Amino acid sequence: MTFSGEAVYCDDIPHTPNELYLALVLSTKAHANIKQIDAKEALAVKGVHAFYSAKDIKPEFNKHGAIIHDEEIFVSKTVKFRNASAETRN
Repeated sequence: MTFSGEAVYCDDIPHTPNELYLALVLSTKAHANIKQIDAKEALAVKGVHAFYSAKDIKPEFNKHGAIIHDEEIFVSKTVKFRNASAETRN
């Protein structure tokens, strides 16, 4: 075995045919309750294949945190800070 000491980063991996990319839709509000999410406009954009939000993920899989998994990946009810996420894929 030979080791070079070099790390492989995502940007170093060659693209594959028909590869999908991910784009996050971030909150513009610092504190707000989510009343509804309408993905029709995003899904109408050429190349967008899917839209995912907290409703698409089981609650136990929508958590993260360094030690205690108590933060939501996709906000389900209340945005607590700007740039909290919902997700779209294109």
